[in-house]
Amino acid sequence: MVELKFAWKKETPLQHPSKTDAQPLHSKAERKARHYKFLQKLDHIIKAEKQSGSLVNISINNEALKEIQHENNPFNEEKDRVQRVDPVKAKMIFDLITQGYSMTETQRLARASATTIKHVMSDSAVKTRPIFKYQLKGIKENKVDFYTKNLRQIVNYTGIDFKKLKNENFLAERGYRLLHINKRWNQLPNGSIYSATDVDNIYLKKGINSFENKELIIDRNRKVNNE
Repeated sequence: MVELKFAWKKETPLQHPSKTDAQPLHSKAERKARHYKFLQKLDHIIKAEKQSGSLVNISINNEALKEIQHENNPFNEEKDRVQRVDPVKAKMIFDLITQGYSMTETQRLARASATTIKHVMSDSAVKTRPIFKYQLKGIKENKVDFYTKNLRQIVNYTGIDFKKLKNENFLAERGYRLLHINKRWNQLPNGSIYSATDVDNIYLKKGINSFENKELIIDRNRKVNNE
């Protein structure tokens, strides 16, 4: 039998640079500039919170809030910045997302990558809208149509349990009919109310750009009751 011999590569200890050879990742001037930029961002946030108490109280359409979101987006750091999106394509992506198209649909229709779409969404401070699966249709004059993505949101809104929601006569007595639908944001009529990604609040739709506008929150105490 032939004896097989293997020549193993001799291992060498890892070479660690000495402390004197190590160079800092950023120069002192660069670190100072980065710190100054951080303080500027922080100052903008503090000023906005002094005016409104908290950033969560500011409308998503507020220009100051959009600027804060933009400058705190890590993708906007110069060394990580990708080539800016063509303005025509950026407008198309913005319009599709605003109308309620999904990420997948927007990729196909705009012929853009998910990364490009996310950059446009971040720059524009816009987020995707869900598909609305249910409509609680008002069949009495004092009842407003209510749109949701799931039945739980209707239960939260009306206080009616799941079993009674399936009882057409019970709902009719209260002025409603429950419909199973498949509608995008742009297909919801103005003046209707809805619950979307922020399930704790009910909003009024008032134009294509009013999605989850905190200024259009509906008081739950005035919701279903007028009864």
